[in-house]
Amino acid sequence: MAAVSVAMREWRLLFTLRDLATPASARGLSRAAVRVETGTLYARAPHSTDAAIADVWASRLSANARLFDAPKYRLASVAAAEGACVLRIGLTGYREYIGTHLSPEFSTLVADGERESAAGRGDASMHLSCALGVETVLLTSDGYVVLLRRSRAVATSAGEYNGPSGHPEPEHAVGGLDAGADAIADQLWAAVLAETVEETNVPSDTLSAPVLIGAMVDERRKPDLLFCTSTTLSSAEVLARYRAGAPDAWESSGMIAVPPVPARAGVATRSWDCDAFGVRLTAVTQAAMHCMAIREQLLADAARS
Repeated sequence: MAAVSVAMREWRLLFTLRDLATPASARGLSRAAVRVETGTLYARAPHSTDAAIADVWASRLSANARLFDAPKYRLASVAAAEGACVLRIGLTGYREYIGTHLSPEFSTLVADGERESAAGRGDASMHLSCALGVETVLLTSDGYVVLLRRSRAVATSAGEYNGPSGHPEPEHAVGGLDAGADAIADQLWAAVLAETVEETNVPSDTLSAPVLIGAMVDERRKPDLLFCTSTTLSSAEVLARYRAGAPDAWESSGMIAVPPVPARAGVATRSWDCDAFGVRLTAVTQAAMHCMAIREQLLADAARS
């Protein structure tokens, strides 16, 4: 798909619900509709500039002592069609993510990967970590969208707003770093719920099972899976829970709940235009809102048919 620019942020969608071409998937993909393929084939390919990773990491660590290295999943590719999705996943690490995606050598890593890909020797992001993140659009019982303002303690996008988000932890999967494909897929869904609870203080028993609504990469080619999750709590109740103290409160410096905005006069569906939220959204959140707009349209089309 083509790159999209909203409020000076660029991102590229890897898939949306429209690519699935089945009415049954209009609300989003359940865990059962997603399959993972895994193995060393999907690991990052070494590059001649890899010695710079340590330097980039040391520089970032000196500026933010909260950073720490840990295993992460690497999204090599994604395929979506006919109501199902396949994720091809390897392993990487947070240090490797910082040291490649935020490296002065980033352009070289991309150019060399694209050259290798054109020659049929791998994917264009083969030399990048491609550490896989997850983010969910959190909907309250009264139809609001919950957004968190990222604090200065996080590695990127401080001061911008996003939904509950983070990186699935391979060590938390059944089987750990040796987990099989099903355990990895389970961990992706578990991570969405865990991040939501830890960042908002919303009880897990008030949350619906997340549904996958799309995937994207940002301007530095970092991938995220995009979900939608609902809570039985109202927007006021969610805000109260957050103010009472979230376990990962250090990651954010505030929360807002944005009300539904009519798309246009006489149309009942809400607008997912990023400008309608009135705050600066991260690239990942912008992509998530775009995927929600597609979901809304598909549901409206299904209701009319």
